[in-house]
Amino acid sequence: MQWFSEFMQRRRKNREFENKFLRYGPSKAVRKDRVENPDKYSPPSLAEGAVGFLLVAATAATALDTSMHISQVTSLASANGWTIQSIVSNVVVLTDGTLPSQKAAIDRHALAAQLVGALQTHVKIVHGVQVASYGTFGGDIRRVHGALLPCFLDAMAMVHGLEYGKSTKYGDPVAQ
Repeated sequence: MQWFSEFMQRRRKNREFENKFLRYGPSKAVRKDRVENPDKYSPPSLAEGAVGFLLVAATAATALDTSMHISQVTSLASANGWTIQSIVSNVVVLTDGTLPSQKAAIDRHALAAQLVGALQTHVKIVHGVQVASYGTFGGDIRRVHGALLPCFLDAMAMVHGLEYGKSTKYGDPVAQ
């Protein structure tokens, strides 16, 4: 019977670990709170409108240098009123039009030119304007404010096909 007590002890430890560190779903307290305060957990409403965007891929000889280029991209974009929606690996997603109280100081063409001018062959950029849903979305573990760009995957494919040091408008043929 020792094997059984050892099994039960391991099982108890596994459950303790899962309860502390893993999220397979909301805890009992969260489920109870959802019933008592449904407005607190209602899904956010998304707005729809024209959203300007830039997808900026950065590169360099080393990871540290790539990180420095990403920092330059975010600094220039932020200084010009663009929203840094996210950084995914070496790609920075910039948007304008998702915060009603904030309008970018320069348009996407000017920002793209500024970024290519500053970082030269260390960036490639696809930019455009799309009617998109925007607002706060996500789930219990992580929520973000940004845009759900319908063209995102197509625009990323354009980024992939573009030479470093170049910028192009979404929808234009990619010149190699």
